[in-house]
Amino acid sequence: MVTSNRYGLVLDLQGCQDIRNGDRGIGRAATELAMALQSRPGLVRALVLNPQLRVPGHLPAELLESPLLRWNTADALELARRQGHVAYHLMSPFELATPGPIAIPEHALREDIALLATLYDLIPLMDPARLLRGDTGRRYRQRLQLLRSCDRVLCLSRHTRDDALRLLGGDASRYVVVGGGASSRFRPARPDDDPVGLLRHALPALRREPILMISGGDERKNTERLISAFAGLPDGLRRRHQLVVVCELDPGIGRAWAEHGAAAGFGADELVLTGFVTDEVLLALYQRAALVVVPSLYEGFGLPVAEAIACGRPVVTSSTTSLPELLELPESTFDPWDVNDMSRVIGRALAEPAFRERLVLAGRRMAPTHSWEAVADRVVGALEGLPQAAPRPRSAVRRVRRLRLALVGPMPPVQSGVADYNGRLCQELGERVDLDVLVARENQRPQHRPDRAVRARQLPAEALGRTLNPASYDAILYTFGNSQHHLTANDLALRFPGILWLHDVRLGGFHRSYAEARVLPGDREGWMRQALQAAYGPRLPRLSDVPTVFDRPWQHRHGVFLTRTLVRSARAVIVHSGFAERMLRLDQGPDGVLPPVFRIPLAVPDPPPAGRPEADDDLPIVASFGLVDWIKAPDRLIEAIAAIRDRSAVRLVFVGPFWEPHRVELDQLARALGVGEWVDFTGAVDEQDWWRWLRRATVTAQLRRLTNAETSAAITHAQAVTTPVITNIVDADNEYPRDAILAIDPRLLPGELEAALLTLLTDTDARDRHRRAQLAYARSCSFTAVVDRLLGDIETVRNIASA
Repeated sequence: MVTSNRYGLVLDLQGCQDIRNGDRGIGRAATELAMALQSRPGLVRALVLNPQLRVPGHLPAELLESPLLRWNTADALELARRQGHVAYHLMSPFELATPGPIAIPEHALREDIALLATLYDLIPLMDPARLLRGDTGRRYRQRLQLLRSCDRVLCLSRHTRDDALRLLGGDASRYVVVGGGASSRFRPARPDDDPVGLLRHALPALRREPILMISGGDERKNTERLISAFAGLPDGLRRRHQLVVVCELDPGIGRAWAEHGAAAGFGADELVLTGFVTDEVLLALYQRAALVVVPSLYEGFGLPVAEAIACGRPVVTSSTTSLPELLELPESTFDPWDVNDMSRVIGRALAEPAFRERLVLAGRRMAPTHSWEAVADRVVGALEGLPQAAPRPRSAVRRVRRLRLALVGPMPPVQSGVADYNGRLCQELGERVDLDVLVARENQRPQHRPDRAVRARQLPAEALGRTLNPASYDAILYTFGNSQHHLTANDLALRFPGILWLHDVRLGGFHRSYAEARVLPGDREGWMRQALQAAYGPRLPRLSDVPTVFDRPWQHRHGVFLTRTLVRSARAVIVHSGFAERMLRLDQGPDGVLPPVFRIPLAVPDPPPAGRPEADDDLPIVASFGLVDWIKAPDRLIEAIAAIRDRSAVRLVFVGPFWEPHRVELDQLARALGVGEWVDFTGAVDEQDWWRWLRRATVTAQLRRLTNAETSAAITHAQAVTTPVITNIVDADNEYPRDAILAIDPRLLPGELEAALLTLLTDTDARDRHRRAQLAYARSCSFTAVVDRLLGDIETVRNIASA
């Protein structure tokens, strides 16, 4: 067993962030208790806020200025854990204004973190048919499951504890009564106070001593019976007092109460409905009240009672639920269902000085019990004997801490190079971290099934920020390319910044896809021009002179990469090469500020088993892999094959999908050059045939006319099976070891491609050198090695964030 002096508290303040009630009711109670606990040296390790909600500017300076106030992230909790055992205190588990069903973040559900929650009441379970309908009911019941998994449930009253035991069950020792308190601002009037003058100005309708009720629109507050009870008082008492009901009123409820008072015989000024009042006015009402009445049918605690006795005022209450506990004076209570009994006790408190004095003395005796300092003492006491690790039911799975990552991006069977890479990357990542793979709706396929080789949950990307808490991840990794597969990833990366892994640094194609999917047809050019203006401003020529800004050659000529918006919101960026990093930095402009940039080379995959050896081809094969597109210079490759045909008989194979009109053009070119019978197009192939062609090829040629600063996956695949590679990709000779590729000028100068082909087709020693270099490179750049670098870079980002 672990005692309290070994625990530090992490206080979850999201109840204070409710935009409607964060500065009242439960939000105010959480604030007061947090201040009382924080005043104890060394007890509180962190005050955490829900990152999906606003900063509660109404918090007192003691909390807003505290260095312990921070966003509730996995890193923030880890920082608290480094100081010793942690008890995580959810101070308002039923604040259903929080987004989705998120109440407690997953990073707090761990075996080595004790879990506490404050239970104010279980009122909705008293009338579930009315109060727990639809989505509200579903979410409320989810929170009940959370309470069942807590190590301690801190109850505001003995009655609430009894309700919890009866309705939630479990070990009785988990339920501890800590009570509630009144804010220190509630106090008796001082000589320099002037509550009468303040009320004369703020509530001119108030002309006599008030009988005060703090109410609400809910029927359980029992306001109409109190109105009837006041009407039953002797005429002399009624003439000396007014019934003042304080609450923010729905107009319909206010009219109903006024009509009820009129029907009960109220005079024109006997009932005062204040509506919302400020803290100063509320304090003055308490200080001025002849009597405070709390007639509720059900209360989990009864805060108006605590506030009234803190102001030194007499109070009478219902005899039900928690209310008798606050004064522990049976004669101060009445049957809330019996109007005559209520009227009798109120009349006695107003007419009998001795009874009134007993009410005031009982309040004075109990007031110290109902202070937040006393509540803080009882919370500390509740930590005594708290187990270091407690078992959890299935509803709240606890785990030993591992790095927790989300990867947002396409996955197989989507036909995308980024999807294929993600699939293999996640196989390695899933072995070493707690991994969630988030796949967007646009990448879901009817035949989509999670890859069983990937040890990860596969979930909808759209759940991020709804049912998945972004702050519970140590990092969110957005894998990004220049295609239509990253629309949702773009939206999420801007809302929930993470680590941006750019497989392409030119994103013009992505922007075209985004415009087609998310922008109305007539607005697309305008949308794109605005994006260009925002990114580049006067550094681009007048866009009004450009027929279409989606034109790829125009974008290439003017250096349009369009990374700036995404990069500015990222915590860090990963690229594959030095050239990609240089282009990224230049794209930010002279005033651009980059987050940390990490360079991780594209991993070389483990090839599948070779299978049966195939019969030798009659001719050597030069192969080009991937989409057959003008950008990859297939026409230039055909011309080179035609030029060397008389010196080296060779077959040229394009392995990958093509656009039929383009294939026809290329076929016509080959025939015109006399090599038509030696040029073949496979079309799209499955993985097995892809690797089969890689092994069959004598040489592979991966060319580019334009660059997106990408790295070719086909080159890494060729490295895996030691098929020599010719490429003109910019800076490739600096990214690969000597002889792992044969690099030619990016401009595809006349004769250079032909010479490179002849070297590798005719020189056996040269091919052998390349194969040895490729094998060494593949071993040094495996997916295991790449994940090692990735996890190291993630740790660097986390350290920067927590510094």
